[in-house]
Amino acid sequence: MAGRGVQWAVARGLLLGSCLCWPAYAELSEHTARDELSRSQVQRQDAAQTVRRVAEQGDALAQSGPKTAKGHWALVSVAVRSKKKRLGNVADPSLVQMAAGTIRLYFKNGNEAQAGISGHDNLIHSAVSKNNGRTWKVESGARNSQWESPIEVLSVGTGFRAFGWTLSGSGDQLTTSTSADGSNFPAPGKTVGFKVSACKTPKGRAKILGDPAIAKLPTGRWVAVVQVSATTTNDGGGRHLGYGCTYLSSSETSWSAAKVKVFGASSYGEKNQEVVTNPTVYRSGRVVERWTPAMDTVLFETSRNGKKWRGSTHYLRASDPDRLDLKNGTKLLAFGNFDGRYGGAIIVAKKVSSEYEFTRQNSEDTLTIQITGTEIPRDVKVWNLCANKPARRIATATVETATTSGGLTVTIRDSGEPEGLVLGCYYALVGPLKVLG
Repeated sequence: MAGRGVQWAVARGLLLGSCLCWPAYAELSEHTARDELSRSQVQRQDAAQTVRRVAEQGDALAQSGPKTAKGHWALVSVAVRSKKKRLGNVADPSLVQMAAGTIRLYFKNGNEAQAGISGHDNLIHSAVSKNNGRTWKVESGARNSQWESPIEVLSVGTGFRAFGWTLSGSGDQLTTSTSADGSNFPAPGKTVGFKVSACKTPKGRAKILGDPAIAKLPTGRWVAVVQVSATTTNDGGGRHLGYGCTYLSSSETSWSAAKVKVFGASSYGEKNQEVVTNPTVYRSGRVVERWTPAMDTVLFETSRNGKKWRGSTHYLRASDPDRLDLKNGTKLLAFGNFDGRYGGAIIVAKKVSSEYEFTRQNSEDTLTIQITGTEIPRDVKVWNLCANKPARRIATATVETATTSGGLTVTIRDSGEPEGLVLGCYYALVGPLKVLG
């Protein structure tokens, strides 16, 4: 599978420094094992076609303008980072709260050639927090011996249920396993009958799906969302084809008869939003939330029945997001990001009330963040959260802040290598709450 991976890596290296899209923070490593086993099923990517597609996305973004994100999420912590505490490339969070109030964060502990990260087990690891997500302790070992793809963990009854892909050259199978305390999920688990090919997109039927998120609807049925990673049609679009599928089932452990509907768009600037990394669903109160990551923001919608999704609020850019409502009423959001020099990071934020709004746009080695809600430069600090330090402490980075009508314009430049993979983890932290933008 080296040829396919190299082509995509080359395409990303050529493109992401010059286009207006944002990297999916090293999705390569998260799917390496699955791609290797499924390579006979997946057509090779054409790097030249990928170049053209991403360039077209950049043109569309320039014409339509980036989305404006509401500043409703404030930094709580950088929970785990690559190359720290003997971790590999960390990605794809899943959050649960245990009976005593402790939070457990599950994540993929993988390898990533672009960040020089190797020698890790590619399994699911975890960290725990006893203070509402402010600090985290990495737990030893893996939570399952066979799941080499990120998992979804749900609190069910008095225990926990996890879902993960069991990889096979004859076709991946979504399996489930339960645990009384969430620390060990027996392998390989039970197959739930999740039909990959039932997800039909304008680019063909799915052949590989991303990592599912699952939630129970107020109606009593279950909803799952997945990103489409590869289809029966090779459109030259690279790994992120722009679509996801919603599955509806009467049981969380049986999906063979699920009703399936596609969502998303084939490129930026269309009526619907492109699906760039794994979306998520989460039951919060009387609705289920759906979070769909695009190129510069996350689209937030809600539904009661899993069929009709309402709302069009855009929040901060957050790759592979996951949600958790704590027992004390705090709403947490965990998500990942990537910098080619430092590897991945999983970031935890909490919902707050603020008047700030943010518009992000990057081109070549420059990221511009327009902020409304303050005209005071000292209100804004710029951090690279993958490095977990302010931009002023990164030798290749500079930050300029200018007052504009009704707000501020923050310009971040970073000439670091690898080109195109160093801007994604910069965020503006605004005000005493450190609102993320």
